[in-house]
Amino acid sequence: MTEQERRLLTLLAQGHTAKTIASAEGLSVNVVNERLRSARRKTGAVSSRELARLVGPQTSQENRAKFFGIEPAPDAPHPGRRRGPATGAGRWLVGSLIVMSGILVLVAVATWWVGAQARPEGPVRMPMPLPNLAETGPSWQAVTADSRYPAITYLIPSPDGRAGVFVPQVILSCRDISMSLTVRGFAPQPSWPQPDLTMRIGTVDRVGPPTAVASATGPTLGYKFAIADEVLQPLGRGEPVSFIFNGETQAFPVIPEALRSAFVTNCAALVHPGMRRRGAAGDRVW
Repeated sequence: MTEQERRLLTLLAQGHTAKTIASAEGLSVNVVNERLRSARRKTGAVSSRELARLVGPQTSQENRAKFFGIEPAPDAPHPGRRRGPATGAGRWLVGSLIVMSGILVLVAVATWWVGAQARPEGPVRMPMPLPNLAETGPSWQAVTADSRYPAITYLIPSPDGRAGVFVPQVILSCRDISMSLTVRGFAPQPSWPQPDLTMRIGTVDRVGPPTAVASATGPTLGYKFAIADEVLQPLGRGEPVSFIFNGETQAFPVIPEALRSAFVTNCAALVHPGMRRRGAAGDRVW
């Protein structure tokens, strides 16, 4: 290469363009481009920039600032400034961050799935109890001793005959201002809404279309209604509990006194007496 070609490539390596090189050297832009093409032909380089990197040092920002008569700013980090192509370590770091992000997403999804599988069905959000070991057949049991969410259940032996495994046939629970019921053993109908489900405690009824939920141990029906003395009082007295759906009836034994007394007391404590007295709370279900 000629000395002029080397000088032009050096300026190009310092960050100048063909236009600024032409101005600095007193040449036309066409002449500069022709000299660069000549240098490429002589060396077999693919591009002038590639050849310039081999010929001269890259001090682009400093030399360009001096060319235009501007004092270069001190070299300080800038959040938006790229320092050049990522090195091997940089690419490794970016790849590691992407992999870690993917792992975190998978962990979050797995955690949600496990939580969903472990969540008990129906309105009661708490672990089901183990029945009294002295009991060998169906019995009423307390679901929890937590007075904030009182709940009782009627457990029956597992229909598949597994020893020591019990299935909740009925769950009654209270939360906020509502009592929830879930009952198993009825066949939901292929219609919406479902036929009315009646919960009868003594002579008091709560009637309305239930929500049907599928489960591994059979479908359940259920709904909620306002906590009211009209329901709590006969329940506390030990009135019989039964459910009626689509012409079928399921009747259950009287709830043991200690169990029903604690349940009624804890449910009543959730609602102001004025809101649960007879006539104050409606009989609507939802």
